[in-house]
Amino acid sequence: MIAFPRRFTLPFLLVAATLSSALLLAQDEEPTKQPSPNDAGKTVAAKEMAEAQSRVKKVADNEYDLGGIKINSKTRQISVPCVLNMTEGLLEYVLVHEHGKTHESLLRTSVSPTELNVALLLAHYEPNIKEAAQFLPEPTPMTQKLMAEPMSKAGANQITLSVQWKDKDGKEQTAPVTRWIHEKDAKVARDSQHWTYTGSMISQTGFAAQFDGSMVAIYFDLISLVNFPVKENANDDLWKVETAKVPPVDTPVTLVISPKNPGV
Repeated sequence: MIAFPRRFTLPFLLVAATLSSALLLAQDEEPTKQPSPNDAGKTVAAKEMAEAQSRVKKVADNEYDLGGIKINSKTRQISVPCVLNMTEGLLEYVLVHEHGKTHESLLRTSVSPTELNVALLLAHYEPNIKEAAQFLPEPTPMTQKLMAEPMSKAGANQITLSVQWKDKDGKEQTAPVTRWIHEKDAKVARDSQHWTYTGSMISQTGFAAQFDGSMVAIYFDLISLVNFPVKENANDDLWKVETAKVPPVDTPVTLVISPKNPGV
């Protein structure tokens, strides 16, 4: 097994995965995407996590690779290879797996949700849903229980998301991902805002995000690894692509995850 700095070990990953997976999924999803418990896939999920962790490769000082994801253990920056998936239309997600809900996602990727979850844990982010779930009009008892879970480090779930790509002239560009998201009744795109690593849950088939393909949600989703902690996140008919700002469909894009609070 590769030697990681600090706490980069399989036991840590599985414990953290258990914390983020205290959420458990039933076969039928509630309309507000707040599933109910079912722990049938715990063994499968643990194997998925262990297999992904075993493939992490050290490529330089403080630099690691997992299935194309680049992880910097010093800066805690994670770079995810994606492509632009939509140039217009309503959105519920920023990022899904290429076999996920691509009809409502800004970006898609061949990277698996399990791989991204391992990367987030290796970079010492801590999943917690309270900040993102606080705006739900009717949180279920399960959601309320999870919102009450304490964090070992306040703010360790807060991240920023930016996109990097080459324009038509081949020039490197970068912007907060929110520049590519528009509230349909607003005149301008929302200013940059942090996101929260909420973790996913265990389903009957294993790690729920792995089965569903959901990674970064705008519309609140307990299955998704990351959620948008804004009061409008309970509205599934609000967000759309900022058509004038995005590059063409299938343009290679890197989604960059960074800590909002570098010292946490």
